[in-house]
Amino acid sequence: MNESPIREGEFAASVMAVAPLARRADYTLDAPQNRALIRHMEGGGVRTLLYGGNANLYHIAVSEYRDLLDLAGRRRG
Repeated sequence: MNESPIREGEFAASVMAVAPLARRADYTLDAPQNRALIRHMEGGGVRTLLYGGNANLYHIAVSEYRDLLDLAGRRRG
């Protein structure tokens, strides 16, 4: 995953993937499935990801913000 600032030319030539936010059957965030989805998109060449997408984030409960931010900020090895 590229975590450096994006350059204008790179942004103009990129595909913006808007991934869904994976949840378990009980509606809690599913971190392993979210990471697997991101790896899958990266494997297909997607380098720019709007993680979670707007529609999914409108429905995040205040009680879920910490988990979502932890999930989005966690480095993968």
